[in-house]
Amino acid sequence: MIDHRGRSASPTRRTSRPRAGRYLAVLLFAVCVWPPAHADAFDLVRIDGVLGETKAAGSVAQLTLALGTRSIPLSVSSAQRISGPPASAPEIVSALGPGPPPIRVEGRDDVTKKLTDTPPGTRVTITGNLDTANAFLTLMEVGVPGSAGAK
Repeated sequence: MIDHRGRSASPTRRTSRPRAGRYLAVLLFAVCVWPPAHADAFDLVRIDGVLGETKAAGSVAQLTLALGTRSIPLSVSSAQRISGPPASAPEIVSALGPGPPPIRVEGRDDVTKKLTDTPPGTRVTITGNLDTANAFLTLMEVGVPGSAGAK
């Protein structure tokens, strides 16, 4: 077969472009669909906010902590990822999905008791492992200022 320039076109030359296109399509698909290495990882996070209130002054996000049969609202004033790539409150909350996401919470009894016993309107600092893919938080520590929540 002779091409428009008067040279003979080899079978290899004619089929190399469609193959390259297929390889490129597969590569683009893999890049777009394959999750990043840290997507399903647990991230250590610290969340500061007002427990038991929605839309507290200075809040940047709203969460609902689902602890057993209880739902506890949390107005997030700040949050940061301690492990992994840096992230702030809006990035952490948006990774949980649309709307005010409920986060299932678990932890040792003495730590979860601080959440359930703390009066509404109290500022707290929550530290734990957050699995954003499943909206699941394993509590490590709940900081309550002074004697708030102590019973």
